[in-house]
Amino acid sequence: MVGKALRRRGLTAAGLLLAGAVPAMADDLCGRLTIPPELGLSCAPVEGDPAGVAVEPASGGFAALSRMTVRRLDQATDPLAWSDPAEWLRRQVAIDTSGLADGIERYADDPDAPWGGATAMLLAESVRQALESMGRAALQACAAPTTTATARSMSCRFGAGSFGLLLELRLVSVGAERWAISARSMNERRQRHFEAIANSLNPA
Repeated sequence: MVGKALRRRGLTAAGLLLAGAVPAMADDLCGRLTIPPELGLSCAPVEGDPAGVAVEPASGGFAALSRMTVRRLDQATDPLAWSDPAEWLRRQVAIDTSGLADGIERYADDPDAPWGGATAMLLAESVRQALESMGRAALQACAAPTTTATARSMSCRFGAGSFGLLLELRLVSVGAERWAISARSMNERRQRHFEAIANSLNPA
């Protein structure tokens, strides 16, 4: 009985330590990114992923449209990130539409809105329908992966004309470590913000 009680206490203590470690890991990773406060973005842990954080608008009717995630990869679960980076990037081309459609119709003058004016609601409905029907995105909407000294990246645009969902995928290599960055928005200005924040990543 005493042994079982000690084991239970040990498991409880381990659980508490892990629970405390998750926000600490997220704070550490968020601290490796430069996020100017005037951009109105916040950085927080990704639910269910202790190795990742999400950078997204702190408020606004179109906040759900814009999101960037940064996570450290594990070679055991993502071996292609080490052996075939271009193929790893191609396999990441999946759009998470959760929360996107619900934020479409709110504020046409929101900083993250991809449109404005009297026709905003009609355009919003057409985009809502497109997003709701979008599951796994086609690679045909993506450019070929490009390579720099420390990263592989791939850009995708889903939609037509001036309206579309922008997706930027990046695989950063620092020594034996790999970092995955994914940024999506429907606003080129916000996408540039994400690009600058991704460039600021300091894995050291």
